[in-house]
Amino acid sequence: MSEQTIVFEKPNISKSRSHIKENKKKVFQWVPKRPNRISLLIGIGIVCLIGIHLLMRSMYSPEHTVKVLQRAVEEHQINKVTDILEKGGTSASLDDQSVKLFTQYLKDTDLVNHLTDLVTNYKNGKGVLKDHNGNKILTLQKGGKFLGLYQKYSISAEPFDLVLNSPIDGVGIELNGKRTNSTIKDGEITFHRLLPGEYQVKAFFQNDYSTLKEKDELNFATATNNKLVKDLEFNADYVEIYSNEPEAVLLIDGKNTGKKIVTGEKYGPFTLDGKTMVSAQVERDGQTIRTKEVPVTGKYVDLLFEPAEPKKAPEQENNGFFSSIKNFFSKYLPGSSSSDNNLEEKQLINGLFDHNSQPFLQSTDYQQMINKQGSTQKLLQFSVIDSKQDDAGMEIKTQEQYEITDKYGNTNQKKFEILYRFVREDNQLKLTNIEEVKDVTNNE
Repeated sequence: MSEQTIVFEKPNISKSRSHIKENKKKVFQWVPKRPNRISLLIGIGIVCLIGIHLLMRSMYSPEHTVKVLQRAVEEHQINKVTDILEKGGTSASLDDQSVKLFTQYLKDTDLVNHLTDLVTNYKNGKGVLKDHNGNKILTLQKGGKFLGLYQKYSISAEPFDLVLNSPIDGVGIELNGKRTNSTIKDGEITFHRLLPGEYQVKAFFQNDYSTLKEKDELNFATATNNKLVKDLEFNADYVEIYSNEPEAVLLIDGKNTGKKIVTGEKYGPFTLDGKTMVSAQVERDGQTIRTKEVPVTGKYVDLLFEPAEPKKAPEQENNGFFSSIKNFFSKYLPGSSSSDNNLEEKQLINGLFDHNSQPFLQSTDYQQMINKQGSTQKLLQFSVIDSKQDDAGMEIKTQEQYEITDKYGNTNQKKFEILYRFVREDNQLKLTNIEEVKDVTNNE
């Protein structure tokens, strides 16, 4: 068996080291060099500045401004809402109660969920939020600039006017428990620069005739053109009081007011619920005489005294019942002289009748009958014994005594109670109906 000789080659140490260095160089050429500390800090700073810039731009955006208000309203942060509106230049009152009512108003009307419309409207050229009636509620506008770089935005609330109307002057007003210094004058009072919301109004009035107290709820959701107009309704009004005695003095609930009753003058205001009783008093022949007490339920009250003796015909009276009644009956009734008997001429003049009424239509027939009979009538006595008034007109009951002479010269006297119905037209009375004619000649 032959032997084989294995020869080991001696490694080339210098060559191996050179190879290792080369490979090491290739490996480490992919490893970055250790960064410069200053460059790293600069890079971090730039990143931070970019982040701060984006944050600041977001914080001062119109979207963020609106979201801050929306959150404050939803969480009922009154102080925060007040601060936002104050910085926005709101001219309306920003006391705590007003802002609370406004905050609740935004919730109740669901406007809080439409606040983002401010941004859309602003970008379209009008940063105004309106309600369903077209009232301006909030306005988004530009403010100053922060650090000269970031545009700021603000939100203001638009003020409303409140107009209260009343048929009664001198009425005091209380809004949400706060009494105002002003009273209603010339039929109205206006409150400016109010934030919309639900308000409670109380009206009060007191004088010699009555004490009035009314309260009502006000809801600005019904306003238009940033104005709410409300009519205060009282069951009260000024009343015309009449008496057939020119020296009569007015009594209210039995108390003497010391005021004479003047025809055509208005007294009050009175409550019209019938709880106030009025009467009249006069001194006659050393005695104090009063009318019956009448409840005040309407705009007209008649306080009539029983006549001490039959009155003369109206044309001879110096102080009759109302002047309009005097004027009517002086034209309507026959004269006290037998020669003054042309009733047709007196009764058919213009303005005396409602020309569609029953008395006017029958008057010609009546006059023809009288003329055919050849009889004459002379008024001896006339008095008003009762009257009732309403807004349309009035009823007058009279007692009339006549001397009637027929064509043969026979004369007798007749006494009648007659109920007339009138309407008012242009401050004049016009006869519309004769309701009843009762012969009372033999009743005495």
